[in-house]
Amino acid sequence: MTNPYLPPESNPETITVATSQLGMARKLSAGFGWRWIKDAFNLYMQSPLIWIAIMLVWLVIVIGLSALPFLSIIMYVLGPILTGGMMLGCLALDQNESLTVSHLFKGFKHNSAQLAALGIIELIGFVLVFIVAALPFIILGSASTMDFMNLFNPETIPDESFIILIMMYFLLVLALEIPIIMGIWFAPSLIAIHDIKAWAAFKLSFRACLSNLIPFLIYGLILLVFSFIAMIPVGLGMLVLLPVIMISMYTGYKTIFLHDSSD
Repeated sequence: MTNPYLPPESNPETITVATSQLGMARKLSAGFGWRWIKDAFNLYMQSPLIWIAIMLVWLVIVIGLSALPFLSIIMYVLGPILTGGMMLGCLALDQNESLTVSHLFKGFKHNSAQLAALGIIELIGFVLVFIVAALPFIILGSASTMDFMNLFNPETIPDESFIILIMMYFLLVLALEIPIIMGIWFAPSLIAIHDIKAWAAFKLSFRACLSNLIPFLIYGLILLVFSFIAMIPVGLGMLVLLPVIMISMYTGYKTIFLHDSSD
């Protein structure tokens, strides 16, 4: 029986994972939280200078677009495409092929429409989160709609009570954003490598993260410690940590979804 998640063989633009079959998400042990980082570092060390160059180009694009208010929204569409390209770069290294800076843009050639659709899903999700998070405060009379609009006004100086309200609001926003982050974490790999539709990839990624909360907790705590260490030498350690974090999205996808990956 043909696996519905595998791409059709007739598509010349499709990249497939050799000797691996995409299956439903596995529940892994806590130790995999460290393994994702270790495996990501090993892939990073295969082409460290190229990874640094890729991240620098990525940062220039992100910072450049973010500096332009009307163009910053483009990053929601462009972000998954660039991430998909990096996942294809990880796949290339994993298959003993060469990594190049051009891999960052490979997502434009492999299911770019669905990668862009993932960005739109992410944007809609975040907009809904900001709205839903504000409703309890507005309904209970703690703040007005105009108060929340002032959150985005740099010239507004809130009083102490409103500062507490802002903190409560953003804590609620953070909590509501977690399911969205879970949905987009593995989705670029699933879309770029396996040609899965954006919404299906979002749901698969969410279920994978939900099934592996303990490994993700370990993963997050380790990265938190590494982040502090990386910032010590004038932040230069981030040239290693940022690529490793991006690569770990691939190594996590591989151990969860590719069932013949070694444990």
